Amino acid sequence: MSDKCNSENTGAESDGCVQTKVEVEAPKESVDFKVIYNKNKYDVNFLLDGTVGQLKQHLQDIIGISFCLHVRVY
Repeated sequence: MSDKCNSENTGAESDGCVQTKVEVEAPKESVDFKVIYNKNKYDVNFLLDGTVGQLKQHLQDIIGISFCLHVRVY
């Protein structure tokens, strides 16, 4: 919130210009699943709000294979 106070305000009206902003971040849900690659099993925890591209990048960091080579099997 960025409300600006009018410099013409006087008295009690100018006291109302102070505002505080409190942001409460909700806990994010995640999902646990297993990835099997080259006969190795990897336990993965990933946010439900993440995109497929972010997931592929995360898996690239774990298994070392470029994200463009990933294939999803359900």
